[in-house]
Amino acid sequence: MSTPERISSEDAVAISNSSQEVWESFVLERGWQNNFDFQKMLIQSYNQDLLPIVANQDINLLEHYLSTMSIGEEIRNDIEISRERMLKRESKSVGLVEQSRNYGLIVGEIQSGKTGHMLGLAFACLSNPKTMKSRKLRKRFKRPASVVILLSSLIDDIRKQTLDRLTNHITDEISDQLFIGPQRNSDLTRDLMTQEKIVGFLENQSTQKKQILLVIKKNHHVLNRLKEIFNNISNPLNRQLSDVIIIDDECDYGSLDANHADQDLSNTETITNREVREFIHSVRSRFGCLCWYIGYTATPFSNLLDNPLGRSQDGLPTLFPRGFIYSISEVDTHLDNSYYFGDERGRTHLFFDDGDKIVPFSEELI
Repeated sequence: MSTPERISSEDAVAISNSSQEVWESFVLERGWQNNFDFQKMLIQSYNQDLLPIVANQDINLLEHYLSTMSIGEEIRNDIEISRERMLKRESKSVGLVEQSRNYGLIVGEIQSGKTGHMLGLAFACLSNPKTMKSRKLRKRFKRPASVVILLSSLIDDIRKQTLDRLTNHITDEISDQLFIGPQRNSDLTRDLMTQEKIVGFLENQSTQKKQILLVIKKNHHVLNRLKEIFNNISNPLNRQLSDVIIIDDECDYGSLDANHADQDLSNTETITNREVREFIHSVRSRFGCLCWYIGYTATPFSNLLDNPLGRSQDGLPTLFPRGFIYSISEVDTHLDNSYYFGDERGRTHLFFDDGDKIVPFSEELI
């Protein structure tokens, strides 16, 4: 159905008095769901409390991800709050100084679903806010991120595990618009195909995907190769990147500067820390876009004791979470030491081996 140049006085009155639910039915009935600009014009003119409606065929990565998880709705609120805090706190300018607050920290209990939340935040950053359920996020009119980089463990098996969890939630329809790499059996330094894909994407070749999601080891050789790829792009402004998001799993391990070089402006930062900071600086300075660093950990003490004002000899800021710190909720399925040893319900899961047989645990057996 084509969009009219004007609407009737009856429609104008109906829109002025509409709730969001009535407005949604109104838009779908008239076939306006594919004309976002026309909807915005009507909202601005008649009822600014309403939000635009987007056609169902528009894929939302976050909504798809949550729909495939058994605890999707349980973690939705934490993911949306984390994304909202990023949008509230990020700089309005792509300048290097202004971006000094684009650093966040997300804290969660051990084995409490941090990886699920981390993948959800990655999808939230890649998703078009216009198709999200959250009213706050939909009001932002924010372009989805172009690149999300997940820094996994130093251990390749954990990188593979994270990649497997990620790809389990990707359908063919989604993979048409999103490139995910490196390949499972090769890290970035050896995966020439993925390197070529990244270069093609950054060079804005017409055959490339719309967005890139990378899962790489937190290894200085890998980080250095990624930095080289970005630095070797001849015309970095050609792609017109939107945000680049770096999500660091177990950010208290490997990423921080254990040499405390920021204290005396020396050039002896640990190699991995320096590579992360140099990559962030390269993206911001060469590609003219916003770059976020978001850390995840269950033990944030070293992150919080980092120097918030510290800079390296080259003037690169520390990874201190200047933008926000957020603690995610514990999901109902999380069973930790406090459950097994501090809750009577947990005792039914404990057993004692007395040498002859295994019996249910009780304090009398100690």
